[in-house]
Amino acid sequence: MRTLFDVEHITKHEGCLPNLHTFLGAPSVAESVVPGRPVDHITLIIRSPSFMWKFDDTLKAISQSTRPVRYLLAQFISFGFVQQSWMGGDELIA
Repeated sequence: MRTLFDVEHITKHEGCLPNLHTFLGAPSVAESVVPGRPVDHITLIIRSPSFMWKFDDTLKAISQSTRPVRYLLAQFISFGFVQQSWMGGDELIA
C-alpha cells in the first residue's frame, strides 16, 4: 500500500502529527504512526491473510494511542472483494 507520507520521517521526528485523530492504512504503518498520538478512529486495510499472524503486535501498538480508541474497522481485501469487521464503543478493550 502506498502512503502519502514518509513513515520513517514521521516516526523519527518527535512531535510530528501531534493532533492525528483518524488513521486509515496498513497495519504495519499503524504500528509506527499511532503510538503516542491521540488517534481514536482507526481503519486498517488488510491485503494479506498473513496479517493475522501479527494481529497481537498491531493491537499492542494501537493501544498506545494517547486517547482511547473508540472506533476500529478492519477491511480485508482479497481477490477484489472487501470484507469489513468492526468494533466500536464499549466493545473495544482500553
